[in-house]
Amino acid sequence: MQSCGEFTRPVLKPKGAPRKWKRIVSNPPYSLKFQDVDKVADDPRFSYGLTPSGFSDFLFVQDALSRLDDGGTLVEILPHGVLFRGKKEEAIRKNLIDANLIDAIIGLPDNLFMNTGIPVLLMILKKGRKRDDILMVDASKEYVKEGRVNIMTLEQINRVCSAVSIRRDIDKLSHVTTLEEIRGNGYNLNIPRYVDTFEPEPVPDLLETLAELKAINMEIDKTERELIAMAAQLVGTTPEAQEIVDKANALYKEYINEKNKRSNTAAGGNDRESQEREALPRKGDADRIVGNQRSGQLSFF
Repeated sequence: MQSCGEFTRPVLKPKGAPRKWKRIVSNPPYSLKFQDVDKVADDPRFSYGLTPSGFSDFLFVQDALSRLDDGGTLVEILPHGVLFRGKKEEAIRKNLIDANLIDAIIGLPDNLFMNTGIPVLLMILKKGRKRDDILMVDASKEYVKEGRVNIMTLEQINRVCSAVSIRRDIDKLSHVTTLEEIRGNGYNLNIPRYVDTFEPEPVPDLLETLAELKAINMEIDKTERELIAMAAQLVGTTPEAQEIVDKANALYKEYINEKNKRSNTAAGGNDRESQEREALPRKGDADRIVGNQRSGQLSFF
């Protein structure tokens, strides 16, 4: 399988038994379209299943697996969609998992490569595995920004490598999941299903929150006073427009009066909901005011 230069789809030309390798690292093009996938239905390289025509990622994985020696290790760089997309890709995932080929999945940060900003992952597959689990690592936050891209420092790389090496649960980084757990999730390998990286937000300081609320209310009151002052200067250029101006000013005054009334009576235990309902501006008047403003019938001196 090849993809380079002007190729727009995988080139599948088996030539006898492929050479076997102990270690393979593959970075195929992400989600490459391959319209002629049915033509390789009888190719023994793709015995785990054929991909949909729009996503040939698992064809590249299976091609590399066919070149892997017994006991060998394959590292594939893939888009996250291979972990959870359904139908044909779900069937391939199921076959790979049931064949005990997937050893680890490592989610990497986004914007890590120059040619794409999407986050990708490392899927590690091994032939002849003795384990019956899959290591999940969420390294999506293991990066620092450098210009227009993200990079992983040596310390962050070592942290991820250590997680793979010791192969155990590490809070907010890794989880060793059983095949039964994965089957219980319908063979969905989406990393957040297995590694919880949630960070609870700190509880806000009560005094600071009340101070901010007071400042916001004071700013609202100031804006309302400025609006009333501006409305007092509004003059209609026609008798009809002036009538709208008068209604607007009356509406503003009514609103302020009702607001003050609520403020004065709120401590007395009155029904706050009914007070707020009674103080709502009349929608018909407000809509007419806005409409006349847009039509240019109102002006400021």
